[in-house]
Amino acid sequence: MTQRISGYDRIPDEAYPTSPSAWWVLRALFAQTEFATVELTFDPCDRDNGMMVPGLRAMGVGAIGNRRDFLTLADSELPFGAAIVCNPPYGRGGRMARAFIEHALKLDASLVAML
Repeated sequence: MTQRISGYDRIPDEAYPTSPSAWWVLRALFAQTEFATVELTFDPCDRDNGMMVPGLRAMGVGAIGNRRDFLTLADSELPFGAAIVCNPPYGRGGRMARAFIEHALKLDASLVAML
């Protein structure tokens, strides 16, 4: 992994929401065979300003968000049959993103996509 100076101002807590201008990524993801049959998605990063859930719903994909600490979420709290789709917080050196990915892979999700 490499890192370079982007020239953009840092946002506190690395909160970079997925804006509507980035929804093309969701369309590309759901054009893939594995995601074509997904009926419900779960965004563990959707707090009050989440834009991923509205983007998925605009595409006709069922989507719900999470207002709890995702890293403490247990299998029993994950919506049955849901695919996890999120834009995880990066954190210092990517440690937070890695923690999100590792936790998502431990849960009983139908598919996992971290953007």
